[in-house]
Amino acid sequence: MPKIKCSHCGATNQDVAETDPCWQCGTALNAPVSAAKTEETAAPPQTVVTQPQLQKERDAPQTPNSMLAGPQSNKTAIYVVLILAILVIALLVFFLKH
Repeated sequence: MPKIKCSHCGATNQDVAETDPCWQCGTALNAPVSAAKTEETAAPPQTVVTQPQLQKERDAPQTPNSMLAGPQSNKTAIYVVLILAILVIALLVFFLKH
């Protein structure tokens, strides 16, 4: 199974000929690479995380999961309050009738 690396996007193409298009970018695998195209598709520089940065992230205050839960947590709380209110009203009606 021949593998050809695309000179435009860097994708590995398997079972292809040099005249076939790349599966990722669609450019012919044997097409010349222009200087502008090379700069466009060049990978962004890798960010190096240093030990002090990692320590800062570890020491940062953690937020409670309930604050991160979002709207679903609020809906659940509303439903619980409504069910409890209905239950209290039902109990009041039941005991006041007897």
